[in-house]
Amino acid sequence: MTRTRNTAALLVVTALFFACRTAPEPISEPTPVEPEAELELELDTYQSISLFVAAGDPEEAIRAYQEARLDDPDQPDTIALLASLYLSAGELSEAARNLELVLSRDPDHVDALYLSALVEGYRGDKAEQERRLRRVLELAPGDARAHSALGELLLEQRRYREARTEFEAGLESSPEDFVSLIGLGNVHMRTSRHQDAEEVLTRAIEVEPEFSFAYLDRSRTRVLQQNFHGAETDLDTAIELEPNFVWNYLDRGRVRLQRNNLEGARADFTRVIEDDPGLFLAYAYRARAADGLRLRDEAIADYEQALELRPDYHIAFTPLGTLYYETEQWNSAFEMYRKAAEQDQTNESLPLLAALSLKRAGEQRRASEYLGRATQHIRRDGPFYQMVRYYMNPASDTSIFRTVDREQDRVTKARLQFFLASQYRVQERHNSANAVMRQAEDNGIPGLIETRLAKHDLDAHRDKR
Repeated sequence: MTRTRNTAALLVVTALFFACRTAPEPISEPTPVEPEAELELELDTYQSISLFVAAGDPEEAIRAYQEARLDDPDQPDTIALLASLYLSAGELSEAARNLELVLSRDPDHVDALYLSALVEGYRGDKAEQERRLRRVLELAPGDARAHSALGELLLEQRRYREARTEFEAGLESSPEDFVSLIGLGNVHMRTSRHQDAEEVLTRAIEVEPEFSFAYLDRSRTRVLQQNFHGAETDLDTAIELEPNFVWNYLDRGRVRLQRNNLEGARADFTRVIEDDPGLFLAYAYRARAADGLRLRDEAIADYEQALELRPDYHIAFTPLGTLYYETEQWNSAFEMYRKAAEQDQTNESLPLLAALSLKRAGEQRRASEYLGRATQHIRRDGPFYQMVRYYMNPASDTSIFRTVDREQDRVTKARLQFFLASQYRVQERHNSANAVMRQAEDNGIPGLIETRLAKHDLDAHRDKR
């Protein structure tokens, strides 16, 4: 009887440990329930298995199991235990074979059903996995393992309401169930209940303070609440616990960008690139940091590398076009703005930026031809269409000047002022260009491309004078 209880206890330990793909369950050593001397060898064996499992060495756990001299090797709990060890080692076929043996003798063996559900999940049969987990809950209502595993499955399928029900049921049975806490926190996060998510994830951290991914999840809830300082603190802890997990550096770099810690962000993205030079996002983010530090050549090189790795990464088109524009690589600027305009036809400035790049390259005719083809989506009754007409035929500025002067929207006006001033610059009407460009800079919005380019134009013109 003692052997059966100890086998079952260790089975629960190993099943819990390998149930969750995102979080290991805490494992405690089994406590002897009878002090007889003849049990010492058996208990030491089970303790060694448990320690190997806890250390993440399932192969050694299997070896320890196979060397154990158990009195009942064919007992269902014993076979289920061996199956759980095979499952932990990734040997699905051996795990499945042993579980089928148990279930052929006892179709309602709860632990074997639960483990077989995990096997089905690894095989990709989610429907069968769900069926078996629900059967476990019919046989053992309140089984926290099954509730949390089912919750994870439902969460993966974006069945958030059902997932929440399962995680809450798991916590009702076991208030400190780590898997359910992590799962419920993620449900809250994905359903925009960010404060609730943070509270639940904080409980998870209290249960397992050494589990780095709990801090990662909480950092994301804090980002969504604009608590960037708290998010960075969580990521610092996650990196301290898992210094070789590079995605934490990517997340911290993004948070540091939000906090305008550009040097820190740049260092984090460099760390990611050193570990995974094929990750295009790291180059794109590092380019943003370098751009903010006015390291234009470095920013251009990183954006170019990001696009070499991922040519359809359209988010890089506009900032790279702007960097090309500032470094007077006019044809390259045109290509980037042209691609950006094709990707985002709601932004009526982009075709004008592309055409302006050609004008600055001295290709007036090509600029007009491009605008004739590329501006079909611009509203004919709007101010940007009037600017397009002026760019195609800039002989007289009377009408467009009146359009710009009467514009009431501050952002639109700043954009139009930049394009009008830029045409004056192309025509070498520098006094007019300076006057209107200063208005564009003064009226602009931080982060607006046209405001940035207006300031750059004024600085460059002052330098040339």
